[in-house]
Amino acid sequence: MKKFSEGIDRRNFVKSGASLIAVGAAGGVFSATAGSSAPDYEKLQLENDLVTRKIYLEYLKDGDTRSLAALKRLDKAFDKVLSEVRATEVTDPNKPAVWYLYNMGIVVKSVSKIFAIDLVHPRSPELVPFLDFALITHNHGDHWTRPFYNAMNKAGKTVVSNFLDNYGVKDWIINGGFTRAEKTFTFGDVSVKTRQCDHNKYLVNFTTFYEIHIGDFTLCHTGDCSNHAKLKFSRKPDLWVVHPYCGMDTVKASVEAVHPKKVLVGHIEELTHPKNMWRWSYGDGLRVKSNLESAGFAAVFPLWGDRVM
Repeated sequence: MKKFSEGIDRRNFVKSGASLIAVGAAGGVFSATAGSSAPDYEKLQLENDLVTRKIYLEYLKDGDTRSLAALKRLDKAFDKVLSEVRATEVTDPNKPAVWYLYNMGIVVKSVSKIFAIDLVHPRSPELVPFLDFALITHNHGDHWTRPFYNAMNKAGKTVVSNFLDNYGVKDWIINGGFTRAEKTFTFGDVSVKTRQCDHNKYLVNFTTFYEIHIGDFTLCHTGDCSNHAKLKFSRKPDLWVVHPYCGMDTVKASVEAVHPKKVLVGHIEELTHPKNMWRWSYGDGLRVKSNLESAGFAAVFPLWGDRVM
Protein backbone atom coordinates (compact mmCIF):
# COMPACT_ATOMS: atom_id res chain seq x y z
CA MET A 1 0.00 0.00 0.00
CA LYS A 2 1.32 3.43 -0.97
CA LYS A 3 2.48 5.45 2.02
CA PHE A 4 2.14 9.18 2.54
CA SER A 5 4.58 11.14 4.66
CA GLU A 6 4.33 10.99 8.44
CA GLY A 7 3.04 7.43 8.27
CA ILE A 8 -0.47 8.12 6.96
CA ASP A 9 -1.56 5.38 4.55
CA ARG A 10 -4.17 5.89 1.85
CA ARG A 11 -7.14 4.63 3.87
CA ASN A 12 -6.35 6.82 6.88
CA PHE A 13 -5.43 9.69 4.57
CA VAL A 14 -8.90 9.66 3.00
CA LYS A 15 -10.57 9.18 6.39
CA SER A 16 -8.63 12.16 7.74
CA GLY A 17 -9.80 14.20 4.76
CA ALA A 18 -13.44 13.37 5.47
CA SER A 19 -12.92 14.34 9.09
CA LEU A 20 -11.33 17.59 7.99
CA ILE A 21 -14.34 18.66 5.98
CA ALA A 22 -16.81 17.63 8.67
CA VAL A 23 -14.96 19.63 11.29
CA GLY A 24 -13.89 22.40 8.90
CA ALA A 25 -17.43 23.15 7.83
CA ALA A 26 -18.47 23.47 11.46
CA GLY A 27 -15.41 25.62 12.09
CA GLY A 28 -16.21 28.10 9.34
CA VAL A 29 -14.16 27.04 6.31
CA PHE A 30 -15.78 28.12 3.06
CA SER A 31 -14.10 25.88 0.48
CA ALA A 32 -14.57 26.00 -3.26
CA THR A 33 -13.19 22.47 -3.39
CA ALA A 34 -14.92 20.82 -0.45
CA GLY A 35 -18.59 20.85 -1.42
CA SER A 36 -20.56 18.14 0.32
CA SER A 37 -17.78 15.55 0.24
CA ALA A 38 -14.12 15.44 1.17
CA PRO A 39 -11.52 16.63 -1.32
CA ASP A 40 -9.58 13.87 -3.02
CA TYR A 41 -6.33 14.61 -1.22
CA GLU A 42 -4.47 11.81 -2.98
CA LYS A 43 -5.37 13.28 -6.37
CA LEU A 44 -4.44 16.79 -5.27
CA GLN A 45 -1.15 15.46 -3.88
CA LEU A 46 -0.25 13.74 -7.14
CA GLU A 47 -1.04 16.94 -9.05
CA ASN A 48 1.16 18.99 -6.74
CA ASP A 49 4.00 16.50 -7.02
CA LEU A 50 4.19 17.20 -10.77
CA VAL A 51 5.17 20.80 -10.02
CA THR A 52 8.92 20.90 -9.55
CA ARG A 53 10.68 23.76 -7.79
CA LYS A 54 11.98 24.96 -11.18
CA ILE A 55 8.51 24.98 -12.74
CA TYR A 56 6.98 26.80 -9.79
CA LEU A 57 9.66 29.51 -9.77
CA GLU A 58 9.08 30.03 -13.50
CA TYR A 59 5.33 30.26 -12.84
CA LEU A 60 5.96 32.92 -10.19
CA LYS A 61 7.75 34.99 -12.83
CA ASP A 62 5.39 34.60 -15.77
CA GLY A 63 2.06 33.35 -14.36
CA ASP A 64 1.86 30.60 -17.00
CA THR A 65 0.20 27.53 -15.45
CA ARG A 66 1.75 25.29 -18.15
CA SER A 67 -1.53 23.33 -18.19
CA LEU A 68 -0.60 21.77 -14.83
CA ALA A 69 -3.64 21.05 -12.66
CA ALA A 70 -2.01 22.27 -9.43
CA LEU A 71 -1.02 25.62 -10.92
CA LYS A 72 -4.46 25.97 -12.48
CA ARG A 73 -5.93 25.47 -8.99
CA LEU A 74 -3.62 28.14 -7.60
CA ASP A 75 -4.64 30.54 -10.35
CA LYS A 76 -8.34 29.85 -9.73
CA ALA A 77 -7.74 30.35 -6.01
CA PHE A 78 -6.56 33.87 -6.76
CA ASP A 79 -9.66 34.57 -8.87
CA LYS A 80 -11.86 33.30 -6.03
CA VAL A 81 -10.18 35.39 -3.34
CA LEU A 82 -10.12 38.54 -5.47
CA SER A 83 -13.79 38.15 -6.36
CA GLU A 84 -14.90 37.42 -2.80
CA VAL A 85 -12.81 40.21 -1.25
CA ARG A 86 -14.45 42.69 -3.61
CA ALA A 87 -17.97 41.32 -3.06
CA THR A 88 -17.90 40.65 0.69
CA GLU A 89 -19.34 43.34 2.95
CA VAL A 90 -18.05 43.23 6.53
CA THR A 91 -20.44 44.92 8.93
CA ASP A 92 -19.45 43.50 12.34
CA PRO A 93 -16.43 45.40 13.76
CA ASN A 94 -15.44 42.27 15.69
CA LYS A 95 -15.69 39.73 12.85
CA PRO A 96 -13.34 40.27 9.91
CA ALA A 97 -13.38 38.06 6.83
CA VAL A 98 -10.19 36.02 6.28
CA TRP A 99 -9.06 34.16 3.15
CA TYR A 100 -6.15 31.74 2.75
CA LEU A 101 -4.42 32.17 -0.58
CA TYR A 102 -1.17 30.22 -0.53
CA ASN A 103 1.52 28.99 1.87
CA MET A 104 1.28 31.55 4.70
CA GLY A 105 -0.56 34.15 2.65
CA ILE A 106 -3.85 35.50 3.95
CA VAL A 107 -6.10 38.40 2.99
CA VAL A 108 -8.16 40.09 5.71
CA LYS A 109 -11.11 42.44 5.36
CA SER A 110 -12.44 44.48 8.29
CA VAL A 111 -15.24 47.02 8.26
CA SER A 112 -12.93 49.70 6.89
CA LYS A 113 -9.64 48.09 5.80
CA ILE A 114 -8.27 45.29 3.61
CA PHE A 115 -4.76 43.95 4.10
CA ALA A 116 -2.57 40.96 3.28
CA ILE A 117 0.12 39.03 5.12
CA ASP A 118 2.91 37.11 3.34
CA LEU A 119 1.12 37.34 0.01
CA VAL A 120 2.87 35.29 -2.68
CA HIS A 121 1.26 34.79 -6.08
CA PRO A 122 2.28 35.81 -9.60
CA ARG A 123 -0.92 37.86 -9.82
CA SER A 124 -0.58 39.53 -6.41
CA PRO A 125 -0.24 43.06 -7.92
CA GLU A 126 -3.88 42.72 -9.04
CA LEU A 127 -4.88 42.90 -5.37
CA VAL A 128 -2.97 46.11 -4.71
CA PRO A 129 -5.80 48.51 -5.70
CA PHE A 130 -8.00 46.94 -3.02
CA LEU A 131 -5.41 46.73 -0.23
CA ASP A 132 -4.76 49.41 2.36
CA PHE A 133 -1.49 47.91 3.62
CA ALA A 134 0.49 44.67 3.73
CA LEU A 135 2.65 42.80 6.25
CA ILE A 136 5.63 40.54 5.56
CA THR A 137 7.08 38.26 8.23
CA HIS A 138 10.60 37.76 6.87
CA ASN A 139 12.98 37.95 3.94
CA HIS A 140 12.43 34.58 2.26
CA GLY A 141 11.02 34.20 -1.24
CA ASP A 142 8.08 32.03 -0.20
CA HIS A 143 6.76 34.91 1.95
CA TRP A 144 7.06 37.95 -0.34
CA THR A 145 7.74 38.93 -3.94
CA ARG A 146 9.42 41.99 -5.38
CA PRO A 147 6.64 42.69 -7.96
CA PHE A 148 4.04 42.89 -5.17
CA TYR A 149 6.24 45.13 -3.02
CA ASN A 150 7.01 47.39 -5.99
CA ALA A 151 3.31 47.65 -6.86
CA MET A 152 2.45 48.59 -3.27
CA ASN A 153 5.18 51.24 -3.24
CA LYS A 154 4.05 52.65 -6.58
CA ALA A 155 0.52 52.92 -5.17
CA GLY A 156 1.86 54.71 -2.08
CA LYS A 157 0.73 51.98 0.29
CA THR A 158 2.54 50.84 3.41
CA VAL A 159 4.36 47.52 3.58
CA VAL A 160 5.47 46.54 7.08
CA SER A 161 8.49 44.25 7.26
CA ASN A 162 11.80 43.93 9.09
CA PHE A 163 14.01 44.30 6.04
CA LEU A 164 12.41 46.58 3.42
CA ASP A 165 13.09 50.30 3.27
CA ASN A 166 9.66 51.66 4.08
CA TYR A 167 9.63 49.98 7.49
CA GLY A 168 12.11 52.55 8.86
CA VAL A 169 15.75 52.64 9.95
CA LYS A 170 17.47 49.27 9.72
CA ASP A 171 19.22 47.74 12.69
CA TRP A 172 22.41 45.74 12.41
CA ILE A 173 22.34 42.06 11.42
CA ILE A 174 22.80 39.60 14.28
CA ASN A 175 23.48 35.94 13.41
CA GLY A 176 21.86 36.36 10.02
CA GLY A 177 18.63 37.87 11.34
CA PHE A 178 17.35 41.40 11.66
CA THR A 179 16.35 42.88 15.01
CA ARG A 180 13.62 45.40 15.69
CA ALA A 181 12.13 46.97 18.75
CA GLU A 182 8.45 46.31 19.32
CA LYS A 183 6.34 48.70 17.31
CA THR A 184 2.62 49.32 16.87
CA PHE A 185 0.97 50.49 13.65
CA THR A 186 -2.60 51.73 13.38
CA PHE A 187 -4.59 51.55 10.15
CA GLY A 188 -8.16 52.68 10.75
CA ASP A 189 -9.88 49.98 12.79
CA VAL A 190 -6.82 47.70 12.61
CA SER A 191 -4.00 47.79 15.18
CA VAL A 192 -0.81 45.86 14.33
CA LYS A 193 1.85 45.08 16.93
CA THR A 194 5.21 43.66 15.81
CA ARG A 195 7.58 41.40 17.70
CA GLN A 196 10.56 39.26 16.75
CA CYS A 197 11.17 35.51 16.76
CA ASP A 198 13.84 33.07 15.63
CA HIS A 199 13.45 31.28 12.32
CA ASN A 200 16.04 28.77 13.54
CA LYS A 201 19.13 28.80 15.75
CA TYR A 202 21.10 30.63 13.06
CA LEU A 203 18.46 33.16 11.95
CA VAL A 204 17.90 34.78 15.34
CA ASN A 205 15.04 37.30 15.45
CA PHE A 206 14.79 36.90 11.69
CA THR A 207 11.00 36.63 11.64
CA THR A 208 8.59 39.38 12.60
CA PHE A 209 5.34 38.06 14.00
CA TYR A 210 2.18 40.08 14.26
CA GLU A 211 -0.55 40.52 16.85
CA ILE A 212 -3.44 42.24 15.12
CA HIS A 213 -6.52 43.64 16.85
CA ILE A 214 -9.71 44.29 14.90
CA GLY A 215 -12.24 45.30 17.54
CA ASP A 216 -12.45 42.38 19.95
CA PHE A 217 -10.97 40.02 17.35
CA THR A 218 -7.29 39.07 17.62
CA LEU A 219 -5.35 37.61 14.71
CA CYS A 220 -1.81 36.34 15.22
CA HIS A 221 0.47 35.44 12.33
CA THR A 222 3.83 34.01 13.37
CA GLY A 223 5.35 33.33 9.96
CA ASP A 224 8.23 30.87 10.19
CA CYS A 225 8.80 31.20 13.95
CA SER A 226 10.55 28.23 15.50
CA ASN A 227 10.83 29.26 19.15
CA HIS A 228 7.52 29.45 20.99
CA ALA A 229 9.24 30.85 24.10
CA LYS A 230 9.36 34.19 22.25
CA LEU A 231 5.68 34.19 21.37
CA LYS A 232 4.07 36.75 23.69
CA PHE A 233 0.53 38.02 23.09
CA SER A 234 -1.63 40.42 25.06
CA ARG A 235 -4.83 38.54 24.17
CA LYS A 236 -5.70 34.99 23.20
CA PRO A 237 -5.77 34.79 19.41
CA ASP A 238 -9.13 34.15 17.81
CA LEU A 239 -7.07 32.89 14.88
CA TRP A 240 -3.41 31.85 14.90
CA VAL A 241 -1.70 31.33 11.53
CA VAL A 242 1.24 28.98 12.05
CA HIS A 243 3.93 27.06 10.18
CA PRO A 244 3.85 23.72 12.04
CA TYR A 245 7.08 22.28 10.59
CA CYS A 246 9.64 24.97 11.34
CA GLY A 247 10.99 23.42 14.54
CA MET A 248 8.15 24.45 16.83
CA ASP A 249 5.84 21.90 18.42
CA THR A 250 2.47 23.43 17.53
CA VAL A 251 0.52 21.65 20.27
CA LYS A 252 3.09 22.50 22.93
CA ALA A 253 3.19 26.11 21.76
CA SER A 254 -0.61 26.26 21.91
CA VAL A 255 -0.68 24.93 25.46
CA GLU A 256 2.28 26.87 26.88
CA ALA A 257 2.33 30.18 25.01
CA VAL A 258 -0.34 31.02 22.46
CA HIS A 259 -3.64 29.62 23.85
CA PRO A 260 -5.43 30.07 20.50
CA LYS A 261 -9.16 29.78 19.99
CA LYS A 262 -8.52 28.49 16.47
CA VAL A 263 -5.37 27.49 14.58
CA LEU A 264 -4.84 27.82 10.84
CA VAL A 265 -2.34 25.14 9.78
CA GLY A 266 -0.33 26.75 6.99
CA HIS A 267 2.85 26.37 4.94
CA ILE A 268 1.80 22.96 3.63
CA GLU A 269 2.63 22.13 -0.01
CA GLU A 270 5.16 24.96 -0.38
CA LEU A 271 6.18 24.52 -4.01
CA THR A 272 9.42 26.49 -3.83
CA HIS A 273 10.81 23.58 -1.87
CA PRO A 274 11.86 20.43 -3.73
CA LYS A 275 9.66 17.37 -3.34
CA ASN A 276 10.65 15.37 -0.24
CA MET A 277 12.68 18.32 1.11
CA TRP A 278 10.68 20.77 3.22
CA ARG A 279 7.62 20.35 1.02
CA TRP A 280 5.08 19.03 3.49
CA SER A 281 2.16 16.99 2.23
CA TYR A 282 -1.58 17.16 2.77
CA GLY A 283 -1.09 14.16 5.04
CA ASP A 284 1.27 16.22 7.19
CA GLY A 285 -1.26 19.04 7.44
CA LEU A 286 -4.08 16.71 8.38
CA ARG A 287 -1.94 15.10 11.05
CA VAL A 288 -1.15 18.47 12.68
CA LYS A 289 -4.82 19.44 12.56
CA SER A 290 -5.80 16.15 14.19
CA ASN A 291 -3.15 16.53 16.92
CA LEU A 292 -4.36 20.03 17.75
CA GLU A 293 -7.96 18.88 17.95
CA SER A 294 -6.97 15.96 20.18
CA ALA A 295 -5.37 18.51 22.51
CA GLY A 296 -8.60 20.50 22.66
CA PHE A 297 -7.88 23.24 20.10
CA ALA A 298 -10.07 24.10 17.12
CA ALA A 299 -8.06 23.91 13.91
CA VAL A 300 -8.55 24.44 10.20
CA PHE A 301 -6.43 23.14 7.35
CA PRO A 302 -7.56 25.18 4.35
CA LEU A 303 -6.96 24.59 0.68
CA TRP A 304 -5.78 27.39 -1.59
CA GLY A 305 -8.49 30.02 -1.96
CA ASP A 306 -10.58 28.98 1.05
CA ARG A 307 -12.29 31.54 3.22
CA VAL A 308 -11.52 30.54 6.80
CA MET A 309 -13.56 33.14 8.70
